[in-house]
Amino acid sequence: MPVGVGCTSGETTVRTTSRAVAPQAPSALIAEVDSIEAPSRMKTADTLSVRLRGTVGPNGCYSFHRTAIERESNRVRLVPLVRRASQNACTTALVPLDETVRVKPPFEPDPLTITVPQPNRTNVTATVSVADSTE
Repeated sequence: MPVGVGCTSGETTVRTTSRAVAPQAPSALIAEVDSIEAPSRMKTADTLSVRLRGTVGPNGCYSFHRTAIERESNRVRLVPLVRRASQNACTTALVPLDETVRVKPPFEPDPLTITVPQPNRTNVTATVSVADSTE
């Protein structure tokens, strides 16, 4: 099933890293991403759509805030930021993360690397093949 708007392929690339044993430190304020879904192929003029799945914060006091997008020529870095939503007593239940991030074109032809940094474990990555829109 296509994940991205304007994607040229129904295939998706999913990269998963194992969950850390210890919960993420509250001071990090970055969501714990278990996997990302992105198209395997797209054109340079397509909008890139990336689905992030994981958890928000170490407990129910935290909520998803926004995703910071950093771009270089053939790299996109997505940083899912969380914030403490409550100063009161909180539930110990983890809040799920299921966010879709859209990155506007243009993109360079060649492989595009998507990276989601994780403060206490390996970054989550995916690679998308990008073809010239005129092809």
